[in-house]
Amino acid sequence: MKNPKVSLIIPCYNSEKYIQGTIDSVRSQTMEDFECIIVNDASTDQSKNIIQENCKQDRRIKYVEHRANSHVSAARNTGIRLARGRYLAFLDSDDLLTPESLQDRWRTCEAALRHTDKFAGSYSASIPISEDADSAGISNNVKLQNIGFVTTGGKCPFNANQPMVRAEIIRAIGGFSEALSQAEDYNLWLMILRAGYWFAPSNLRTVTYRKREHSLVRTAPTEHLNNSMCLLGHSDLPLPQNHLTAFTHRLSKGFNEYEKQKRRADRILEFCGITLAVKKDAALEALKIATRELPNLTEIFPHEEEIKSKILSGIIRAKGKVEETDKFSAINFIASLAGECAVVSAPEETKINEASPFGPDSNESNAIWNDQGKNCVDVAIFPHKDYHVWTISLFFNELKSHGIRCKVVDISGQWRNAGVREAAKKFNIELIGLGEFIISEYHPKLIVSFNDWDHVTRPIIVAAKNAGIPTMAIVEGIQDYNDADTGRIREAYRTADTILLPGDFDKKYFSQSEQNLFSVGIPRIESMRHSSPPLPATSKVRVLINSNFSYGVQEDSRDEWVRSAIRCCIDLGMEPVLSRHPADSGTVGDEYLSNSNFYDALSDCHLTIQRFASGILEALAFKRGVIYFNPHGEEVDKFTSDPMGAYVIAKNESALKNELQSWEKWVLAATDNGQHFLDLHAGDSRSSSSNNITKCIKLSIDNNIQNETFDKFYRNLRAIDLETGALCHAVKHGRQLFDDVNSSNSKMDEIRKKHEKDKNLNFPNKPERPKNTQNRAKSAIGNLSSASVPLLASRLLIAPAAMLPRVEVGGDLSARTAQLLSEDNPEAAYLHRVLNWARREIANTSEC
Repeated sequence: MKNPKVSLIIPCYNSEKYIQGTIDSVRSQTMEDFECIIVNDASTDQSKNIIQENCKQDRRIKYVEHRANSHVSAARNTGIRLARGRYLAFLDSDDLLTPESLQDRWRTCEAALRHTDKFAGSYSASIPISEDADSAGISNNVKLQNIGFVTTGGKCPFNANQPMVRAEIIRAIGGFSEALSQAEDYNLWLMILRAGYWFAPSNLRTVTYRKREHSLVRTAPTEHLNNSMCLLGHSDLPLPQNHLTAFTHRLSKGFNEYEKQKRRADRILEFCGITLAVKKDAALEALKIATRELPNLTEIFPHEEEIKSKILSGIIRAKGKVEETDKFSAINFIASLAGECAVVSAPEETKINEASPFGPDSNESNAIWNDQGKNCVDVAIFPHKDYHVWTISLFFNELKSHGIRCKVVDISGQWRNAGVREAAKKFNIELIGLGEFIISEYHPKLIVSFNDWDHVTRPIIVAAKNAGIPTMAIVEGIQDYNDADTGRIREAYRTADTILLPGDFDKKYFSQSEQNLFSVGIPRIESMRHSSPPLPATSKVRVLINSNFSYGVQEDSRDEWVRSAIRCCIDLGMEPVLSRHPADSGTVGDEYLSNSNFYDALSDCHLTIQRFASGILEALAFKRGVIYFNPHGEEVDKFTSDPMGAYVIAKNESALKNELQSWEKWVLAATDNGQHFLDLHAGDSRSSSSNNITKCIKLSIDNNIQNETFDKFYRNLRAIDLETGALCHAVKHGRQLFDDVNSSNSKMDEIRKKHEKDKNLNFPNKPERPKNTQNRAKSAIGNLSSASVPLLASRLLIAPAAMLPRVEVGGDLSARTAQLLSEDNPEAAYLHRVLNWARREIANTSEC
């Protein structure tokens, strides 16, 4: 399939009032060769139906849906992962395009790139419209300028709807920061500009910005202001040495330094032109002055045309006219000046001031304009639920104390909302979005998940294993490994290379496995064992009924199970307290439903009635009596094979009632035998589970992974994205992408090869790092400043009679030129640059 010229990405959340008008403006574009990816960010209104109806009518409209609201940055990143166009544009779901918008900005991009690859893309002027407007208006003309870092003053150059950007640059930058809900576009544009790129103006108003009363800027202005001030402050600072290092033309100095040079540039370049016109023997001296005063000349102008025009203005001032020889003198002077500046302004290794608001430990550095840590991560951890984050918090600091660098990846948008974000705030764990993880290429040396069979983490684990990156899964609680009662075949914990088991008991389920197995314990159970609260002093015995009938398992038995448990408690004069798992959709017994979370409710009870659930371990850890109530015949043998006297199994309502009357016996059993049971099933109390996990992670990290392995990993993920709607639509007809563990590796190869023809598969296409180190660049300054190379260039480039490059075989300096051009040093790089500029200028002159 041919890739479109442009991918337009529209994040949508509860926009039923506006989305049809937005889509209509997209479908009316004069450009036909585009795709429009609309990311429904878990809307609760009719947005989904409206979008899907348009998808049926226009194949260019693509639909993808998050399973949990993840905000605009995550939605845009999902679109970026799916985009197949060379250029990306963004449109809010309540805004509009004029018919010429995509075509005009695309043409501007193409024209700009014919001058230099320093352009990231183009931008259009914006038309403000009222909240109730249904038309974008007319694309009238407006005079705009090239946008670069030095022209912005560090301010936000445009809103998210205005630019059209080369896809590989946005991917190389890392997409939008998902930690920001305000000024996220400003953050991205500033990074692109600091990477040394420019935006060309289309000189038309072709996009709208709707003024809405309840927009984010209006509802949270102080947050937007705070983020904006942080970004402005960052503009004044030099780049830390590990920021944007993949970009050859990164702007390492603060804004004020570039702005100061720009103020001087007009006068200096004009007088250089005067010198070339009236005193050519002083050109070398002028070159030295310009190099000294304008060391970043090529960074404060988008291309040499602007520099040339300023030099020619000096020639006109001196002679009153410009002759052809003057043009070529200007070209050679620019080439010499650019060559000198390129060496003199080699990126300096600057260190960020740790006392500044952008120090490595500040909150701003974690979310705003900061790519520290990218491409240098040891472990990527993927939690699914809130208690997974709790577990992470118990070993996270220990990992850091061992120098292990971790990123915790939020998959809520693709999986579902299970409290991960809230728990991360509670335990002060920084999250990155899945989109950021994939787009930014963090290069993890170990992938860690808490399950390895769902539709999000299994593909990631398969992609890693196929590439050669080690993988690990932590069994955080209890598990029906053999799917005795789940009603489906999950092959749980059969995909990852290494499995961290809660206790020695679980090893029995892996007797035929060749995986690496370690019994490490459960950190949160260990924590509970050391902090068990006293029994409540209440007049009635309080019984916690743990209804954990979730994810389709035994749900037909739920209502009667709950009724029986409540009935027995009431008959015996006990107080029933119902706790319901977040994924349990039952309603029976709501009048007894606790308003507290499970752990607080458990603390305030004497004993518990359980089905197959980790609540049994948690109750024993808190030394609460446990009755495993199994009238529905659960077959999984985790808790039925040998209770070790820690709890009792009741198979019917009569047995349950009898055991409830002996509740004190089971509280004592939990206090005594329960701790031996936990040693076998949840980790030996004499060892630290956090320390055990840390040791296993440290052992599993592969520090010898080569770049080719990471490249393959992210190519695998890119292919999976295209196959599954960025892992949002990975379940089709009840089947997942890798539903058979044994064939997953070969299927990964098959999927990757299927998409290999897509030229965007190998993203990000990052600019090469500079080959010359700072020391080599500095050592070359002496050679260049001797003027031997600039003079050689000026002699060999232009044959005075023919006005053509004088590099053909037999030219008077061809041997010396060939020798220099074959070398790998700053002089050779400079000569290549001079030759290319001169050839392009001559070609343009010939066309005219």
